[in-house]
Amino acid sequence: MVFLQLNSISQTYFSKRSATKALEDISLSVREGEFISFLGPSGCGKTTVLSIIAGLFPPTEGSVTLNGQLIKGPNPKIGYMLQQDYLFPWKTVKENVLLGLKLRDQLNEQHVSNTFSLLKEVGLEGTLDMYPAQLSGGMR
Repeated sequence: MVFLQLNSISQTYFSKRSATKALEDISLSVREGEFISFLGPSGCGKTTVLSIIAGLFPPTEGSVTLNGQLIKGPNPKIGYMLQQDYLFPWKTVKENVLLGLKLRDQLNEQHVSNTFSLLKEVGLEGTLDMYPAQLSGGMR
């Protein structure tokens, strides 16, 4: 079954003087549990594709569906980590990972428990009281 579907995605960035085509007619199907990577030189559109999938902005043309549902904007079930982390260095790991829940006014026992469960799943449960500078690049 197709989990993620990109259908003829194109993205053009417009300025007052020009239009720059960043992506043209990109189609992709990802099955549940499948692992994929986007590889390419700087400026080829990798981050643009990820931003469109995450619903941060709509494609100029085409569509994205997740489990058959059209992605029309930011979705709390979609996230991605950029190459550079954007952790607050003065906050602990715990404070950083709970910040999104706090900002969305969803900081409750169930969500906190789920968050800590995910940290345990990736081997970071022992880092809650550490600061970003105390972590390796991969842990960050």
